[in-house]
Amino acid sequence: MIKYLEWESKHFNKEIYRLVDHRITNDQLRECLEAKDIDLIQCRCDVSKTKAINLLCSYGFELVNVSITLSKEINQVCDMDEHIFVATKNDIYAIKDIATNSFSYSRFFHPFFDNNRARNIYAQWAEKSVTGKFDDICFVAKETSVIFGFVTLRFVSERVYRIGLIAVNADYKGKGVGKKLLNGALNYASSYGCTSLIVETQYENKDALVLYRKLGFSLELVEAWMYLIP
Repeated sequence: MIKYLEWESKHFNKEIYRLVDHRITNDQLRECLEAKDIDLIQCRCDVSKTKAINLLCSYGFELVNVSITLSKEINQVCDMDEHIFVATKNDIYAIKDIATNSFSYSRFFHPFFDNNRARNIYAQWAEKSVTGKFDDICFVAKETSVIFGFVTLRFVSERVYRIGLIAVNADYKGKGVGKKLLNGALNYASSYGCTSLIVETQYENKDALVLYRKLGFSLELVEAWMYLIP
């Protein structure tokens, strides 16, 4: 019915759970709250499921974010750009710095969370992906020792890869770095026989949405993130 989120709970020093079944009744939710020490319950719900969203609102859940999932079929991709490399441990410091200063459109940047801890969770995510402990691999766009941006990828199924994080150093935005990183991700996924690449972003992140659509990504799903503090 509800799932304990160990990593988020430890990072934010809160007892955080996720509601995984929208059909929960008010009595069942109350029983869960009485039985567990809970600071926050999250729920993500397809925005077309208006009855479920209205039910969550009636229980006290708040709408805090809207996420957009897009996908692209991998058929023909260009050659890997000469400035795209697999990230190494030597790149971690620069990658973490970019991650810390990116992702301002996030469900974590809300009064429910401490902003400094929220920034740091993305830095940790990026670092773990370089070593293959969270996402499977991380690519960087760089020239000599200067890193312009990074992208992480996770193997989802036999034919599908998902982008975890993608971020560009603020000094190099608008210079095509994001496009190069996405093309690098497409090439990597294609080399492993994948036929689809998935990415998720926030509704407010207009620049990212424009870039994805230019590269041929199609809308798959729009979801509402709902939070409840008992």
